[in-house]
Amino acid sequence: MNYPIKAVTERLWAGGVVDVSGVDADLLAHLVTQLHRALERPVVLIAPDTADALRLAGDLGVFTTPDQVAFVPHVDASPYGDLSPDRGVVMRHLAALAHLAWSDAPAFTVVTPEVLARRVIPVKALVEHSHVITVEGDLDRDACLRALAAGGYHAVSTVEDPGTFAVRGSILDVFPPHLDQPVRIDLWGDMVESIRAFDTDTQRTLEDGEIETVLLPPVREEILVGAYQTRARRGIIDAGAAAEVPSRTLQPLLEDLSNGIPFMGIEGFRPAFYEGLARIDAYLPDDAIFVLLDPMAIGERLRGHWNRLSEGFKGAVEEKVPALPPEQHA
Repeated sequence: MNYPIKAVTERLWAGGVVDVSGVDADLLAHLVTQLHRALERPVVLIAPDTADALRLAGDLGVFTTPDQVAFVPHVDASPYGDLSPDRGVVMRHLAALAHLAWSDAPAFTVVTPEVLARRVIPVKALVEHSHVITVEGDLDRDACLRALAAGGYHAVSTVEDPGTFAVRGSILDVFPPHLDQPVRIDLWGDMVESIRAFDTDTQRTLEDGEIETVLLPPVREEILVGAYQTRARRGIIDAGAAAEVPSRTLQPLLEDLSNGIPFMGIEGFRPAFYEGLARIDAYLPDDAIFVLLDPMAIGERLRGHWNRLSEGFKGAVEEKVPALPPEQHA
């Protein structure tokens, strides 16, 4: 049944669930924008797959400003597989979470079923390991550099790619994953004198590139310092014991962990770094309206995601490979 905007908003105000059919995909963004304006509440949209989610996020951008649309990408890698997730996707995923954690809630957040299912870094951990740097504010350079390294940034001689940083005297160049250009932070002692975007080709600051504040979120989901390392060590040892793996086999992993080196397969032990991973709704506004595009397809994707995790864990158990159960991942 088709519903006019007024009927839909009245039903939502009453706390009901509204089934709207017959809306052309090209008009969906317009409908959702009208709902947001009428109800003055943020909207979370769940699309069946990444292609639909990206298209919807782009359509929403026509009706509002870019900072009011958050797209949270899915990190498409099994914790029981041999391949590590794409670093670029992980960085964009964490940048989106940082945007949700640090900023006022955007009007629209677009996700896929897998993003809903996959557990993520706790909000507290993300916030504690992000740096907010402001012009004329104080900055402990050495502490900031340690935090960047612990959060997954790579130290380089010249910053050209997201997730890298370089230091030259009192100048810190860093490329946060959510910005189009890297930034150059100029220090005067412990005070931030200026923050400017710069061009990766010429390495020169942009004329209109002055920035007042920049957020530096982590770019890796596993924080390799302090209590996180200790907790992960215990989790890896316990998983090895459950799989009846000799302790000497785990030693290379544990040594890398102690030295802050992200070993191959570290993503499979991601839950062990934290007291408990969060669900994505920990980052979403409490008063959000949820819009599901094709609920049946979404349900199928969720079931498929869980089945793949279950089969992956079953295979790890049969092969006596240390692994954490699927309910810790989703």
